[in-house]
Amino acid sequence: MATVVAPLPAPPTPTWRQRSGSDTRETPWLPPLRQRTQRNRPWLMRAAAFAAVSVAGLAAILVAAFALLPKALTYAAGSADAELILPDDTAFDPLAQRSRVLYSDGSLLAILHGEEDRKPVRLERMPDHAWQAIVAAEDRKFFEHEGYDPAGIGRAMLANFQAGGVEQGGSTISQQVARMNFKEVGLEQSIERKLKEVAFAVALEERFTKQQILDRYVNQVYFGAGAYGLQAASEEFFDTNVEKITPDQAAILAGLISSPSRYNPRANPDEAKVQRDLVLNSMAEAGYLSRSEAAEYARLPLEIAPPSKGTNKQPAILEEVMREFNANPLFGATVEERVDNLFNGGLRIKTTIRPRLQRLAQQTVENNFSGGGPTAAIGVVDPRTGAIKAAASSKKYNRDNFNLAIRGRRQPGSAFKPFVMAEALRQGFSPSTTLSGKSPIVLSQRYGPSWSVSNYGGASYGQLDMATATKKSVNTYFAQLIRLVGVEKSVRLAEKLGISREGIGAPGFYGPAIVLGGLNRGTTPIEMASAYGTFANNGVHIDPFLIAQVKRGKKELLKREPQKTQVLKPAVNATALRILQGPPSSGGTAPIAQLPGWPVAGKTGTTQEATDAWFVGTTPVLSTAVWVGYPKSQVRMYGATGGGTAAPVWKQFMSAALSGREPRSFPSVNEAEFVGKTVNVPNVVGLSAQDALAKLAKAKLIGQAQLQASAAAAGSVLWASPSDKAQVGTTVYLGVSTGVPPPPPKPEKPSESSSKKKQDKPKKNNTNVRRGQAVTGN
Repeated sequence: MATVVAPLPAPPTPTWRQRSGSDTRETPWLPPLRQRTQRNRPWLMRAAAFAAVSVAGLAAILVAAFALLPKALTYAAGSADAELILPDDTAFDPLAQRSRVLYSDGSLLAILHGEEDRKPVRLERMPDHAWQAIVAAEDRKFFEHEGYDPAGIGRAMLANFQAGGVEQGGSTISQQVARMNFKEVGLEQSIERKLKEVAFAVALEERFTKQQILDRYVNQVYFGAGAYGLQAASEEFFDTNVEKITPDQAAILAGLISSPSRYNPRANPDEAKVQRDLVLNSMAEAGYLSRSEAAEYARLPLEIAPPSKGTNKQPAILEEVMREFNANPLFGATVEERVDNLFNGGLRIKTTIRPRLQRLAQQTVENNFSGGGPTAAIGVVDPRTGAIKAAASSKKYNRDNFNLAIRGRRQPGSAFKPFVMAEALRQGFSPSTTLSGKSPIVLSQRYGPSWSVSNYGGASYGQLDMATATKKSVNTYFAQLIRLVGVEKSVRLAEKLGISREGIGAPGFYGPAIVLGGLNRGTTPIEMASAYGTFANNGVHIDPFLIAQVKRGKKELLKREPQKTQVLKPAVNATALRILQGPPSSGGTAPIAQLPGWPVAGKTGTTQEATDAWFVGTTPVLSTAVWVGYPKSQVRMYGATGGGTAAPVWKQFMSAALSGREPRSFPSVNEAEFVGKTVNVPNVVGLSAQDALAKLAKAKLIGQAQLQASAAAAGSVLWASPSDKAQVGTTVYLGVSTGVPPPPPKPEKPSESSSKKKQDKPKKNNTNVRRGQAVTGN
């Protein structure tokens, strides 16, 4: 993959060398604007001509001329037998130019630029009057001279002498290009620097064509208001492209070059109009306009566009684009280089954001949470590609361009349960794995106090399977399930599905309560949308991304290709996907999230004290997470739930987002291919009930004790059923001794006919043990 390079180094250093005859070099050819005659006069003749005409131009100010002429002649004499040589590989340093950030459809999202806002446009794409106005205003003899205009320099010096200060520069376009591009020329006010500028201008004319020099100038020069180059100036003052500016507009822009602040048409419209008319008159004198055309344009009002309010239409999205760009070493070896490339590299950065979905997500948030209460964040991912399609949150919390959908970490509540459910299926637990749903329950822990778990609203259930427990979001069921599948294994799967370790926390920080959303810093809507999107993508996870492509000119520097990881086997994933279609269905926790014609798999999440409410739901084409809460602090939202608060927002957004699209189905997978793992039931007979339950749990089996009267040691296991093989998650019933033998059976009442025969026979003790009444223990 190609990388973005830092700006090129300065052009090769020019050198002075002794002349030994004419030096002929080939230069790159571009169609000239006008035919020019090549002149190869020796440097001494050029210097002499310059000095002679300059002196003639200063005849009216002989005092000043005598003061300056000795220095000029001395400098020229020292250069009489030498000429300035630009190496053959001399090229203009790339201009700092703006970068454009685009939506996925290619429309403009934002413009980024540093100190210089510039978008270079080649001369041949401009109307002739655009560059003609500049030539007429700045250097009418541009196509006739060889880099300098002695008469022009003389006029400038005379005007400056009469004004008692610098009123005119007298520099040709070639001289200005030399000054702007070669640091050797310098900026100090001196005759030596001026002659050096002339020398470099002459050398430029030998090395480059007139068109190349003019092209560089119109794209480099400053027009005021932060605009560099004709394109940026056209946008700034007329809100249009340079290809569309009119001759009078071109004259306004050309007039700005000599003094951008003085002739600013917004601040000084009267002076700007006078300057425009002078440029129009110069265009007529140069033959670019007729006198009548110039007069007609001079009668037009200025009609300047209002100051731009900025091109950044999505500041929070742009902030994330810059973060992603600056964090990628492909775009520069250091952060400084990446920033320079981003603001000055002329890049075309295409994002994954769909403008309609982004606007829709923003409107949904604003329409539902416009008061002073909680807000919402919506994160949308295409589960098939990982592309982030929308990431919106309330603007009132967004003054620092902090995108809650991408960076806002909050506890997910029960929305974390599907990851534990998927891990159980991955390990071979059956969807019919049955556990108690009673509430509350107290679970012992290896370290720390016992864990007391209750269901939402105190609801209590009997024995439940996995699908029912997910549909009704039964806390006590999942508290037992995570102890069976393992906390760390559940966390690892969540990571593979896209939940960052940063949000989860370091090992040791969390415990089984993570199944109910007890993370370190929490998760983001985009992470949750991406993770649930894995279920919609046949168990294949693709990391979410925001930058799809980066180009500089026609060169492609980055093209994001989705990195696919098969996290869950298709049959396992299909089983999880079926279970997740329970919550957004009748009798589930979010029946409102049903979409006509579309299959929906999702889960609600409500944290303790209702400080966060979630609904994360995926369809085959869009996976969307909605979070509702107070982003700056955990504030209780009385009565808020994932199903009643977040799910309606999800439904509103997704109904509009999928409007008009043909419904699609989830990937077709034969769920019958899912086969639970079969294990050997460990021999637990003779062990204590506690040890037996632990041994069964290690084998991923659920032990359920039944007390039985027996003379065996109290608490010891008498029998297990099943005792040979069982599927992971199967309940194994244990007979546990009470330590008390059962009472002897009552003797049968003898019949009258046989009582005489049996009255002298001794009775035998019945030592058989019956199974006692079952008592459930969790």
